Amino acid sequence: MPLRTFVSNFNTRQIQLAGACCVAFLSSYARRWQFTLTLGILLMTGCGFQLRGSLNIPTHIIPLYIQAVPGSSIALVMQELLTSNSISTTIDVGKAKLIVHIIKEDHNSRVIAVNKYGKVLSSELSYQVTFEFLDNKGSVIREPNTIMVSRNYVNPEVEVLGKTEEANMIRQDLEQEMATRILIRLRSLSYTESSNN
Repeated sequence: MPLRTFVSNFNTRQIQLAGACCVAFLSSYARRWQFTLTLGILLMTGCGFQLRGSLNIPTHIIPLYIQAVPGSSIALVMQELLTSNSISTTIDVGKAKLIVHIIKEDHNSRVIAVNKYGKVLSSELSYQVTFEFLDNKGSVIREPNTIMVSRNYVNPEVEVLGKTEEANMIRQDLEQEMATRILIRLRSLSYTESSNN
């Protein structure tokens, strides 16, 4: 059937109805996509993931001082996270309004599964940090607390260098998650202090 004859078989009302259906479908699809995106963001926030610029640490505890041993991984990551969120820190403890004291940090790993030849198939990489919050006089605001985060690591069939790089990337992700979790605790502590004053 020629295209012109096929199109002429539809009257204006049918064409308008078809167009309305297409618009309704696209609108519904857009709403579903928007709902899915919003839900995803809420779930990530609930799990501890924070978008850049969303730490919202109250100004009355800024600047912060991070107290840790030289070369501390978590101290470096926390400093970078605070800087990216435009939150002031100080290297002079006397000028700090709150101190984040990193007491201890440990990276660990354990074997989860091996094959019949004893080759490691998967491992669990974990990162544990013990910390406390102090006021600018060194008095404890919150007692030492320990957080542990972990990831399963499947041993890939690649060269040793590739395995090392992947493991290091996982450790970096764990450090980023740990820094975010600690700073979220700091935010909740601040709101609690504000509500008690």
